Amino acid sequence: MKHEKELILPFHYPRTWFFVDDQERFLSSIGLALPRTRPYEFSSSPAEALARITGESKFSYQLASVNSSWSGGEQAQPIDAGNFTELLLKKSRYAELSVVVCDYAMPGLNGIEVLEKVDDPGVVRILLTGVADEQIALDAFNDGIIDRFVMKNDPRAWELVTEYAEELELQRQIQLQASNLKLLRANHPHIFANQAFSRFFFDFREKMGCVEYFFSDDPFGFYCVDREGLPLLLVMIERDNFESRLDELRVVDSPSKIIGDLANRERFHCLFERPEISDVDFDWELNSVDVFPVPGCEGLYYGVHVTPPMMIDFDQNYRGFFDPLEEGEGRL
Repeated sequence: MKHEKELILPFHYPRTWFFVDDQERFLSSIGLALPRTRPYEFSSSPAEALARITGESKFSYQLASVNSSWSGGEQAQPIDAGNFTELLLKKSRYAELSVVVCDYAMPGLNGIEVLEKVDDPGVVRILLTGVADEQIALDAFNDGIIDRFVMKNDPRAWELVTEYAEELELQRQIQLQASNLKLLRANHPHIFANQAFSRFFFDFREKMGCVEYFFSDDPFGFYCVDREGLPLLLVMIERDNFESRLDELRVVDSPSKIIGDLANRERFHCLFERPEISDVDFDWELNSVDVFPVPGCEGLYYGVHVTPPMMIDFDQNYRGFFDPLEEGEGRL
């Protein structure tokens, strides 16, 4: 499992864990116990929970479908400055369910009847049960209706729920993105099949507070979003990229300092817009990043653009997945 946690996927964003129990006090205690690292929703009504489950959107499937155009050896661009901006404004992506945790003993519908209505194979189904219903839970697990069950009286109950949910959620995303990941590992092994880069990438995410990321091949790297919903771009540069970019910039008669910084591998010019077709004074600063060697990755450099160009004005009041978190708390 450890190696899976260090696996870089084509895309990742936080999805909602959905808890269903007819005891509202119990749901409130859950809300206090869970880490604030993702959106949560809570329902004390099995009938309302069914409506939420069956009305589930499939944004990750849409995104994976876009990425499937990478197949056949082609590398169509799934994320660029334009569609990344559109994606940022789709707050509904956080509402996509990835885990449903349901109590067994509820009036009207029991937990198994609720969970068997989850028809999305990408959603993890966990049943909470008491000692008297343990055999029923075991039978449901063996029949494939649920993925795990946890005894409510277990002192480690919520630790186990979190452990199972995180493990299975990651496995489902790996399965969903398997075709694209296989292609990316073949075409970009220094990024997607490199333990040293993986360590760098996850350290970078933690340092910058990135909760989601999306692979981009133009500019090459990852568009990321931090906890406050603000975007940044991690640009990846190979040694040969410096030479090819130098050739491009010499053709358009770039300033000598720009050429010198690039030749010394001190800055890299992403060229979100082209200087030869810009109808105003070209903004070299906007199109450039300071670069540094990636530790343990020979010939690989990185730069961070904290204000990547957007195709539309960005709403600075948009606060990322904390908005759905607070909306979820309001539904307790």
